[in-house]
Amino acid sequence: MCTCGHLTGAAYYYQPSDLLENPWTDGRSVIGVSLHPRYGGYFAFRCVLIFPKVFVSPTFSPPRPLKILESQEAIKTAIEAFNFSWQDARFREYGNPQEKYEELQTRYFSVPPAERWALLKEWFA
Repeated sequence: MCTCGHLTGAAYYYQPSDLLENPWTDGRSVIGVSLHPRYGGYFAFRCVLIFPKVFVSPTFSPPRPLKILESQEAIKTAIEAFNFSWQDARFREYGNPQEKYEELQTRYFSVPPAERWALLKEWFA
């Protein structure tokens, strides 16, 4: 989904391959993080729509995503925050987002998915 977002220009998908050297040589699995120029990490891609009978012009050029992190260190720390500290939501702050989740949304998304129903039950009790 992050690749789709990147290819459409919706958000920049920072990947470990963007770094000149792999800093994670200890065998940990590391994935990239998508950051939006307005929302930072306060968004998610939920689906892709495919239109099999729609064709684009051969001269079509998709929009390029805006790159909001420039330095190798900033990219590395954003990827690390997403992979190893996602529950504290620090990764969402990269790029100085203009719009953010409300406190309840942040709390909900900071809970592991398997525990979210229990949180909802608590809120509605």
